[in-house]
Amino acid sequence: MGNREQFMPGPRPPVTALGIVEIVVRGFMAAGGSSVTPAINVWHFRRTVLSSTLSKTQINTAFQAAIVAAHLAAANVRYTPSNLTIRFIEDAVDFPNLFSVAGVGAVATAGSPSDDAIVLYLQSGLRGRAYRGFKHMAGCNEIDTTEDVLTGAGLARWVTLKNAVAAGFTDAGGNIWVPSIVSPSLSTMRENPTTVVANDAITVSLDTVVGTMRRRKAVQIRV
Repeated sequence: MGNREQFMPGPRPPVTALGIVEIVVRGFMAAGGSSVTPAINVWHFRRTVLSSTLSKTQINTAFQAAIVAAHLAAANVRYTPSNLTIRFIEDAVDFPNLFSVAGVGAVATAGSPSDDAIVLYLQSGLRGRAYRGFKHMAGCNEIDTTEDVLTGAGLARWVTLKNAVAAGFTDAGGNIWVPSIVSPSLSTMRENPTTVVANDAITVSLDTVVGTMRRRKAVQIRV
């Protein structure tokens, strides 16, 4: 047998060095005559002050109260978040903890196609693709739009979500978390010590024209 190379992880960073959290929300759009489609959003937040107080349970509670609740209030009843995971990306071996998410979209009217998405645009103070990001939110409603554009009460609901994302959240340990844009291409996160290139989202904008997310497109049905 040949020699085998054994991976030797570097030392894990202390809690006081962890400042970027990754939250992955997994949900789905119920079948609208075709197929159930997954809806996944990846979020990054930075805590403004590093300290030894850090709890994923507290982060989960605060994030769900601030961001998930605002999303559900705007989304169609077809949208259901199933669970979310939380990990600290500055520690390459930090295991993502799983938390359940309860509830469904609050708007019980006709839903838009599964691949329709409400698009949030996050910008940092730097220029270039690595320093901006998009969030494609599932659960658009037919009543949200006049033709292609968000209007009226629908627009107001999605603006509330936009404002919630821009404001971030504060967990029970006193950590203030602000939205962050992480560049995977510029970062090294596979082993410790990591190098994470992240910048605060200075502005969060809402695209009033409904976007698309092709990976959420329902299965084609031919007759």
